[in-house]
Amino acid sequence: LSCETGRIEDGLATAIEAAHGERLLLLDQADWLSPDYLDQMLAAARERSCELVIPFTPREDAPRSARLQLLATDAELHHGAVDLLAEEVLQSAFGMLADASLMRAAAQSTTDPGLLALDLFDRASCVAVLETSSLHRDLPVWPGPLDPARYERCERQHERLLALFAAWGLAADEESMTALHRHHLVGVIRCIENACLGAGHLSSIERRQRVQDMIDDHLTRDSIEALRSSSGEFGLMFAPIARRSAAACFLGARIRGVVGRVFAPWPFARPFATLS
Repeated sequence: LSCETGRIEDGLATAIEAAHGERLLLLDQADWLSPDYLDQMLAAARERSCELVIPFTPREDAPRSARLQLLATDAELHHGAVDLLAEEVLQSAFGMLADASLMRAAAQSTTDPGLLALDLFDRASCVAVLETSSLHRDLPVWPGPLDPARYERCERQHERLLALFAAWGLAADEESMTALHRHHLVGVIRCIENACLGAGHLSSIERRQRVQDMIDDHLTRDSIEALRSSSGEFGLMFAPIARRSAAACFLGARIRGVVGRVFAPWPFARPFATLS
């Protein structure tokens, strides 16, 4: 198959439409699977009769044996989404195994990988979360090449999450909303760092304006207000964003990069470490 536009969304739409299998699994071009990955995912789907299986790759210090968590009731699904957000498991649809009918229904709304993950989760009536180390995804290099569309994707995903949390009855749940705003602000900080330091042909004036637009956005302001009591979690970056200072964000991004790479293992430097 070929996609002339070169857009990942169009490529995924073409692939989903052409696929003939009962279940579909999406992969990014840099992803790779251990030999037992598909067996694990298919077994999880069949064992629990789930429409959607979401892989969760544990951190290095976590147990490596495959474990399965079932989310079948509304309460389990909705509060499970909060936990999955904290672990950044719902960032992308890549690696997820879904019934073809569910995937095609979700793809009618969007094939943006981030939004598609949320739409799949919202439409599924039974979700299995499989803890496995058999999916390998390349983590983005900090701060990465300059990505002009990164902030737009971050905001689209946050707006979709706000709508989902409201539909799920979580908008009045302080703990859930705090987790949602934390997830958003981490994403905004990464976008700021990318705009400040990402390799690309953009003048310092243009970069600073991009950062200013990010920190002035009403969604960013809402997250800042919601997280003032836990500002220490965000190290050097919270105060500049709260003060709407693009210049201070540039300075903070540079310091965080240097200190995070050199001193992150030291306890006294943890507040300055780069979010990863």
